Amino acid sequence: MVLDIKNALEGENDPSNKAGKTLDLIVGFKKEYPQDFDELFEILKELIQEYEQNPDEIKQNLKEILK
Repeated sequence: MVLDIKNALEGENDPSNKAGKTLDLIVGFKKEYPQDFDELFEILKELIQEYEQNPDEIKQNLKEILK
């Protein structure tokens, strides 16, 4: 899902279109995979907590993952 969001936003200049596309993808994922969405939400909560402790490491890891 994250890569789908990244790909959908490439080349998009209008912030409102970016927000709308992102929300469309998130809602679609939630409807199609409700359990996976809940698990992803928990992972994001953990990621945010880790980011608060060590933002540089998390930024580097995300950069490598999203290449």
